[in-house]
Amino acid sequence: MDRLAKSIRISCGIVLLANLAGWFVSWVNVTQENYRTLTASLWNYICALFGGKGDALTMTASDAFTGSQKMLIIVCMMISACVVLLFGIWGVVGGPKQNFTGIGAIVNLILQLVLFFNRHKMWTLTENQKVHMGLGNVILLVGASVAAILGICTLFLRPRVRRASESAEIPQLQEIKEQQLQAKYNVVQEEAVPQENVQQTPQSTAPHGTIIGITGMYQGAQLTLKDGEMIRLGRKPENDLVFAGEMHVSRQHCQITWDEARGQYKLYDTSSTGTYMNGQEEPLPQNMEVWLDTGVMLDIGDSSNRFSLV
Repeated sequence: MDRLAKSIRISCGIVLLANLAGWFVSWVNVTQENYRTLTASLWNYICALFGGKGDALTMTASDAFTGSQKMLIIVCMMISACVVLLFGIWGVVGGPKQNFTGIGAIVNLILQLVLFFNRHKMWTLTENQKVHMGLGNVILLVGASVAAILGICTLFLRPRVRRASESAEIPQLQEIKEQQLQAKYNVVQEEAVPQENVQQTPQSTAPHGTIIGITGMYQGAQLTLKDGEMIRLGRKPENDLVFAGEMHVSRQHCQITWDEARGQYKLYDTSSTGTYMNGQEEPLPQNMEVWLDTGVMLDIGDSSNRFSLV
């Protein structure tokens, strides 16, 4: 369900961004026998408003726009374009819990419908002229409708953050750690310590660039990264840290890189369940680079797999 919710949210953002093409394609065509066809896009109307041109179809300073025309241009063309751009981007890079993309898609559809049903106010016809709505009108309405449907789905399929209760370690933990880590990392095993004590005090003697397992499959493991070295976390076997059977961890969950010059970790999250910092309810942004300071606690999917970035 979480993966489906993420796919729908990203699809909604992509459709919104693709809908921007409708602003630059012919929105209205005015024809008259023995005269050339006059065309105008929403972008032409916006340029005409700010360029002092009173007629977007001819781009000449004839009559100034009326108050209702200016309102339609500002609200249904300009503000709608900003909504599409901002919420489209946020749909692609935002966290799994955000529902702003869905709301933005619905708002955009409402604005496009308002413009469509008031379209006759946007031109003045002379005798023998006829109006035909252009391809831009189709792109705007179809794109806005599809995005709104996906947006409504994002509101109902919004994933819930799962905070797993603290539980005993998985059987045969020792064998799992050795098989998955011995090829690349030096794993330092600690003596069994009460769970609450481990969470409060990660090892202070570890060098910077070290990732310490606090809870879960890799509790007690220390992974020291070289400058620029990256590790991949997820359920798939090709990852560096494999979370076999952990369904709250995505197949390709995230990538963590140590940057010695900055003294920070770079996280790139591609999961559907989220990566959480210092126990916060909201996950870190997805599909973009996020820089994390040392001392951060990182939950992979939920708190059952927690790491300290030293």
